[in-house]
Amino acid sequence: MLPLALLMLAPAQPAAEDAKLAALFKQYLAEEFRRHPYFATQQGNREYDDRLDDLSIAARKADDERTAKFLAELPSKIDAAKLSANGKIDFEIWQHSLKYQLWQSKNDDRFANDPRVFGEYLTDSVFTTFSQSTLPRERIVANAAKRMTYIPNIVAAAKESLSNPPRVLTEIAIKRNLGAIAFYEKELFALAKETPGTSELAAPAKAAVRALKEYQQFLEGNLLSRSTGDWRIGKDKFTAKLALELDAGLGA
Repeated sequence: MLPLALLMLAPAQPAAEDAKLAALFKQYLAEEFRRHPYFATQQGNREYDDRLDDLSIAARKADDERTAKFLAELPSKIDAAKLSANGKIDFEIWQHSLKYQLWQSKNDDRFANDPRVFGEYLTDSVFTTFSQSTLPRERIVANAAKRMTYIPNIVAAAKESLSNPPRVLTEIAIKRNLGAIAFYEKELFALAKETPGTSELAAPAKAAVRALKEYQQFLEGNLLSRSTGDWRIGKDKFTAKLALELDAGLGA
C-alpha cells in the first residue's frame, strides 16, 4: 500500500513531464484502489466499499510482481531529468515507496508473521464504511452487507498465510477475534441502526460469525501451538528497515 503522503503527489508548477508524472500516478493509484478496496476506503474513496481485498498468497505474489514491474519501467515512462524540482522530489518519493513495499513483502511479511493484520480486514474494514462514509445510510448498509460476504475469504487467507508468528501476537489476535465475533453478533446492528431480524446485514453477519468462530478455533489451537516466532527481525533487517523508513541518509 502507498503511504498517505503520496496521495498528495502533484507538482506545484506542472511542466510537461510533471503533468505526465501526475497522470501516471493517478492511473497507478486508481488501480491500487481497485485491487485493494479497504485501502481505497481508508483514503476516502467510496467506489469500492462493497468489496474487500484478495489476501491469498497468490494475489499478494501478483501484487509484488506488479509493483516490481512498475518500478522497473518507471524510469522509461518518466524522464526525471525533465522534471521540475518539485517533480523530482515526487518522483523519488514514489520510487522509494515502491522499493520499500517490495522489501517489506520479502523481509517483514506481516501476513505471514502477524495475525493481527487480518483483524484489520475482518472488522475495521466494515466499521469504517459506517464511521467514515457520508453516503446515504441505505447505501452504506448495502455496501457493508456486500463487503461482509468477503469475511470467509479473509479467514481462509489467514489460515493459508500465517506460518510461525510470535506467541504474544497470536494471543492478541485471539482476544481481538472474540471482539470481532461480538461485533457481528450485536454491535454491528446498533452501529448501523438496523433491526437484526429484518436487516440485509443479518445473513452476511451470520456467515461472518460462523467463519470467525472457526477462525477462533484455528487461532487457539493450530496456530497458537506453533507460534514460536520472534517479533524481532534481527540486526541486519532492522538496519535496512530503519534506513528505508527514515529515507534521510541516516543509518542505525
